[in-house]
Amino acid sequence: MANFKLNGVTVATESGGTVTLDSGVAQAAGFTIGAGTVFPAGHVIQTVYNAELDEFGSADASAFTTVVSTVITPKKSTSKILVRASLPNLWTYNGASHCKMRLTRNTGAIGVSEMYMTSRAYNSDDWDISATTMEYLDSPASTSALTYDVDIKTSSAVQVYWPNSTSLMSLTLTEIAQ
Repeated sequence: MANFKLNGVTVATESGGTVTLDSGVAQAAGFTIGAGTVFPAGHVIQTVYNAELDEFGSADASAFTTVVSTVITPKKSTSKILVRASLPNLWTYNGASHCKMRLTRNTGAIGVSEMYMTSRAYNSDDWDISATTMEYLDSPASTSALTYDVDIKTSSAVQVYWPNSTSLMSLTLTEIAQ
């Protein structure tokens, strides 16, 4: 074990080939770590976020409609991508009892969640779903640009809406080292 000191202050310690910076060491802007440095599995490499403010309607129960989309280009082919999608409250008229939320990567489905609506107290033909989220840990094995989409469709041919034009739909992609 070796200690690295500057002006009598320990700034780093080496043990078994691993160098650890002292917790009190401030890193200056532009500080870089050598090319041979290996970070542990599980650390975040990058995060990409996209949010849409929109009012949405879909009259076609047979096809999914994309509501938010985000692109990420992984730095390493061994990385995993943690996908987090968030949708606001949904509501509909005339009895669509559930919606499906689908996650796609480059147009191929990688996750589907079925969300069941509950009838509103003031009208048995109106249905709603509280704000909902979907998380998925993807293993794309790629360093090419990847497009992730969140799509929804209803159980019947009726309109599905966000409550107003300030409803936020978001998609966060986090590349995680393996």
